[in-house]
Amino acid sequence: MRHLRRLRDRAVSEGRLGEIEGIDLTLRLLADKRNQTNRLTKVTERVDLDVPTRGVGQRPGKVVNGGRGPCVLTSPASRCSR
Repeated sequence: MRHLRRLRDRAVSEGRLGEIEGIDLTLRLLADKRNQTNRLTKVTERVDLDVPTRGVGQRPGKVVNGGRGPCVLTSPASRCSR
């Protein structure tokens, strides 16, 4: 934002009104986005998603061979299903 303010000061000194308006709009939108982000971080609470941990050697999507042809594990706790 400091860079934009320097650009705006230069545009003012050179009398470039269109550029000043564009930079002012950008600065206003950035300030609005910062305020929105600050507001949302105060409202939002952390939620525990209770994500299970992986079993050793069992990655989702890992193709394994159970003796009857390959199968795909769809979750860490899944078993080979056909």
